[in-house]
Amino acid sequence: MALCRRGGVPFIVNDDIDLALACGADGLHLGRDDGDIAAARTKLGDKVLGVSCYDSLEAARAAVAAGADYVAF
Repeated sequence: MALCRRGGVPFIVNDDIDLALACGADGLHLGRDDGDIAAARTKLGDKVLGVSCYDSLEAARAAVAAGADYVAF
């Protein structure tokens, strides 16, 4: 995280919302089995939330509707 801060880039934690919150990360990235997107959005507040959507445009639309800031394919 210190390296990201020095470089001016966001520090995003993968899969673990509790760790992201505990360490003061800038955001969280969730995969298919990593938890509820809307619940994560609520817990994260204004921090960045990303979601893996694999090959599904429908999953991407649902992720954005649930509060994702970005989606990954």
